[in-house]
Parts: sequence; C-alpha cells; structure tokens
Amino acid sequence: MKDITGIALFGIVFSGEYMSRSAMAGFIPVMVTVIIVGAYLGLTPATPPTTVSATSNSTTTIITPDCSAPCAVWTKPSGSNPEALAISPDDSFVAVGNDQTLQVFNAQGNELWSYNTSHVISSISISSNDQYIAVGGWQIEGGPGTAAAYTNGEVYLFNAASGKLLWSKDTGSSNPVWKVVLSSDGSKLSVDTENSIMYLGGAEGNTIWSYSTGGNVVGMDMSADGTLVVASMGPIVAFNDQGTILWSHPAMTLAVSVNSVAVSSDGSYVWVGSAVDGYNGSL
Repeated sequence: MKDITGIALFGIVFSGEYMSRSAMAGFIPVMVTVIIVGAYLGLTPATPPTTVSATSNSTTTIITPDCSAPCAVWTKPSGSNPEALAISPDDSFVAVGNDQTLQVFNAQGNELWSYNTSHVISSISISSNDQYIAVGGWQIEGGPGTAAAYTNGEVYLFNAASGKLLWSKDTGSSNPVWKVVLSSDGSKLSVDTENSIMYLGGAEGNTIWSYSTGGNVVGMDMSADGTLVVASMGPIVAFNDQGTILWSHPAMTLAVSVNSVAVSSDGSYVWVGSAVDGYNGSL
C-alpha cells in the first residue's frame, strides 16, 4: 500500500485510489486523507506551531503545518476512495465522492448528509446558487486477472440542503460518465459519456440534446448562460443551450493535444491547456 498525503494552498487536498481511464490499467491502492485548509474557508487558524510535524497510523495521516501558511482546520479519513471533490461557491460546504457514497460536510467538518449510489462517483458539480449537486459515475466490469471495463454511466441530481435525490438517469449506453457540469442556476446539466455529450434539463433530467464527439472528451465547461465548450480528440466546439454549434476551432492535431478547457462566466473567453506530444504545454 502506498501512502500519499499532501497539502495544497487554498483548497481541499485528498490522496485517493487512482484509477486510470485505460480499461487495461490496474488499480493503485493508496491511503487517503482529506484536509480542509482554513485560509480558503476564511477560518481563523490556531496558534501557530513552531515546527511542521506529521503523525500517522494504519488509517490516516495528520499534517500540522507552519501557520504562516494556510493551516489545516480539520482532517477526515475517508476509509475508501475519494474520486471527486467540489466546494460550494459560498464555501459553506464540501461534497466528496467517496467510492459509491456522496458525503457532504460543512466548513467545520460535520457531515450534513450522505447518499449511497450504485456507481463509483467520478465527478461532482455544484450550482452557483448552492442549491443543487450533480454527480456522475460508473461501474466496473471485470476483475483481477481480467481487463477492467468502466461502464454503465449514471447521473444523479440532489437538493444540496436536504440531500434529497431529485432524479437519477441512466445514460443509455455502456459508456461511463467521466464529468458533469451544472449551469449556474442548476437548470441545465452537461454530461461527458467518454465519446459523446448529453445536455440535460435540471428539473427532470430529460435529454435536451446530445452530440457525438467522435473521440474521447478531454475537457468540458459551461458559462452562466448555458453555453457549453467541449474539447475532444477533434476540434474544440461551442454550443448554445439548444445544441446549436456556435463555433468550432481545430485545436487538436497529430502533434498537439488539448488536455483541458475553462470558460469565463459570461462566455466571452475560453482558456485551453494543450501540449505537444505530451510535453511543452501551453495555455
């Protein structure tokens, strides 16, 4: 078992069991520690210690940093595999996908609610108004000694305050769900099903439109008005909320690969992270 623990500035740190998107890859079990950093949450740090120390046992590792940097306010051993994390826009709660369980904690580390799904949670998105939490996930077919396949994608939408499941939706294919993105008001939800996009209505989960990318989706983001930008093994494409293509840019070539995209809230700007042959990256 490999123990990996870290601290990041202004955010949540977790070390989890990493699962490659390659169906042929094996699993790397690691120990898990979730750390909330006080400076991010706007909490007053404790009296600064004079040294940096770490204690550990078979289940968790607690880091005590120098409080001249952001300090850990609380830690939470997950006991399993946190594949996904999201912080609410108002910093009042954090949602953690812990294997097949969605857990929601407040800023003090108290669990507000949890929900057991039947899918490994791969992605979490929280609406800008803090009212909705969307979750995407997948199941595994195969096992030790055989090729593992990620399949049977599913999407869930929750009321963030109560934890009530509003709806769940089978994507209707054998592909997994790798990423979900909610619109700012939670009325629209985009779903990455590996080589296609589903654009759903937030009220009932009905499919508004879908689009086949012809290759693996490598990046996806949505502006406040529902404009969706998708990067795949082909061009970068922008859609309006009805699925009409607004523009397309041939960013992907044999030499250059796009790894991520981000869209400004008003949709005026798109940032793209790319690399040449896996190296010499640019933005």
